[in-house]
Amino acid sequence: MAKIFKQNLVLIVILFLATFLRVYNLNSAPPELFGDELDVGYQAYSVLKTGKDLQGNPLPTYFQSLTEARAPLFLYSAVSFVGIFGLNESGDRLTAAFWGIFGILAIYLLTKKLFNSEILSFVSCLFLTISPWHLQYSRGGFEVTLLLSLLIFATHFFLEGLEKPKFLIPAAIFFALTPYAYSTGALFLPIFGLSLIVIFWKKVKGLFANNSARIAVLIFILILIPFVKIFFAGAATERFQAISVTLNPAIEKNVNEGRRLDKSFGAFFHNKPLSFLFETSRNYLWAFSPQFLFIDGDPNGRHSVGQMGEFYWFFLPLLLIGVYTLLRDKSTSFQTKSMIFSWLILAPVPTSLTHLGTGHATRLFLLLPPLIIFGAVGAKEILNNFSKSKVKILVVLIITIVGIFNLMTYFHRYYFHYPVESWRWWQVGYKEGMSFIAQNQNNYEKILINNTYEPALIRFLFYTKYDPAKFHQEFGDDKPQKQILPGFDGFSLENKFFFGTKTINFDQILDSKTLYLASHRDETSQTQDFRKSPPAGVKVLKTITNPFDEPIFYLLTGISQETNKNL
Repeated sequence: MAKIFKQNLVLIVILFLATFLRVYNLNSAPPELFGDELDVGYQAYSVLKTGKDLQGNPLPTYFQSLTEARAPLFLYSAVSFVGIFGLNESGDRLTAAFWGIFGILAIYLLTKKLFNSEILSFVSCLFLTISPWHLQYSRGGFEVTLLLSLLIFATHFFLEGLEKPKFLIPAAIFFALTPYAYSTGALFLPIFGLSLIVIFWKKVKGLFANNSARIAVLIFILILIPFVKIFFAGAATERFQAISVTLNPAIEKNVNEGRRLDKSFGAFFHNKPLSFLFETSRNYLWAFSPQFLFIDGDPNGRHSVGQMGEFYWFFLPLLLIGVYTLLRDKSTSFQTKSMIFSWLILAPVPTSLTHLGTGHATRLFLLLPPLIIFGAVGAKEILNNFSKSKVKILVVLIITIVGIFNLMTYFHRYYFHYPVESWRWWQVGYKEGMSFIAQNQNNYEKILINNTYEPALIRFLFYTKYDPAKFHQEFGDDKPQKQILPGFDGFSLENKFFFGTKTINFDQILDSKTLYLASHRDETSQTQDFRKSPPAGVKVLKTITNPFDEPIFYLLTGISQETNKNL
């Protein structure tokens, strides 16, 4: 009893640490909500208020945003958080934080099932808790955190179900839900599921006559039927089709250029099949490169803090020792080893099939479980099996010192440097601009909002908390119209809010009853700072700046004729 209490206490402490690291200062780190987060939050808000998605579809199987179809499960799970905490950063991001913590519990249970070792389970749990890769995605509104948690739990229950078939039912539910969580799940589920069946075939074939196994298969099929329908309708594959390596325009361009330069053997060396093979191979192998894992990470500033890889440096020797140890370990079953290595080998397959997939941390997120487990095995090996105690103490001391330094460096970067350096990736400035519009909209007859810097409509809806029912009634489409207002191209909402860009000077558009959220980058000469020299006939109500005090947006209005005369 005392042992069980101590074990549970250790797990509770780790989960408490995981919770703290994922919710502390969540409103400002990352610095602002980016487009996908805003879409998740407002879609959840719309379901909460109306039972419909952004486009007015009642409780859809797949959500239709302004630009693409979205997997539904993460958005539905966000409804409760938005309902409790409101349409804000907390309501939005706590969804991912919750699923991140859920995944940490899952890795504990899976590792314990695989190795029957409390130490390995706790170390895996701890490593995932402090992982920069996992933290990055647990603190932003990323759907892939849900996918990972479902997949780990599904695998755990599958392994339990091989011995106690009743656990195959939750395994079937979790596996079947993965395609509804994130698009990568639809690609990974069939290849990973097939590998599990092959690896554990001796046990699987004995389950065919079991009622629980039959029920599990039936539940699996029933849950996936709606997905299959939308898959063939195209909604579930819309995103993949847009990013598929086969549609990469650069490939055809490179093939044509190669053939132009090589008239003799161009067709042999420069063709689409070889180009596809090269790009998919590069995408696949990059997932295991030190550049991605330990040096630079994902170059996308939303996916990584920069100046470091997806893992800490101290993790590298543990990872290598873990792989070596597991390959040689005779006490671990061949099936367990095969499952972990198959997960490792198959995880990069979905991203390898996409263009711009090189080092894409979101699409490679499913690599985390096998790598974390290898690192835990390596840590246990160092602690238990070094014959010379002095060597062991020295190795442990070095790894501990490097680890503490890595952790301090990471958290310093994340909370002090990253919010400043990543401001553009997180589209900083819109919250301040849209909040100003929300507070002052009744003072103006027309409000013009720049729509070229980033798509502005979802940002307007979120930060103004625009009534979803009203939006369903008022919104037509977001296709820009020429001269929807004199001197302004775009689209409108309520015939009051106009999204687009000016085609003439500000003073020719603005009067005292018109407010304009203007982009410094897209709608000015960029050399002119309106804080110092505003255009004639224009009043600058507010300037929104980046962390370096450079203008991002201006909130402008016209100077009335009477005021102009007095001036």
